Amino acid sequence: MRRAASVTAPVSDGIVDQARRHLMSRDHTIVGAGPGLFKINGRVRSLLEMLEMANRSLLSLGRSPLDGTAPYGTGVHPSPVRPPMVGR
Repeated sequence: MRRAASVTAPVSDGIVDQARRHLMSRDHTIVGAGPGLFKINGRVRSLLEMLEMANRSLLSLGRSPLDGTAPYGTGVHPSPVRPPMVGR
């Protein structure tokens, strides 16, 4: 089993909150389990593991990953931008 390395750069509270809210919107149960730890669906995970989990979910939905946790650092885009509807 692979364990994620600790987060080396500080992660903003906003990014952590967005990851937590996204996962909860996908029916995951998340509670704090100590500094930098979260209990997700009954299993303790690190902050980095939670962010990776949220980014995998966002990518599977075709959305941009959260900034600072993706290898290419694309920025935070909570929802895709849709073109305006033109006459149907």
